[in-house]
Amino acid sequence: MNAMQSSGSPPDANKQRALPKRRIDPILQEVYDLKARLNAEAGYSVEKILERARLSPAQQTLRQDHPGPQ
Repeated sequence: MNAMQSSGSPPDANKQRALPKRRIDPILQEVYDLKARLNAEAGYSVEKILERARLSPAQQTLRQDHPGPQ
């Protein structure tokens, strides 16, 4: 008798089970989408994300309208 048979578990017990479908919270989905958009806009650069977080909303608007040399 092998270890699987002695434990009483069926041979397929180690196969991954399908997870039940969950409803995604719409507020969390919106947060994740916003986070993904902001990361993409910053080129996935932590420095750019932090710089943007330090800017006032007016400064952010000016930078978006006139990004300057890149």
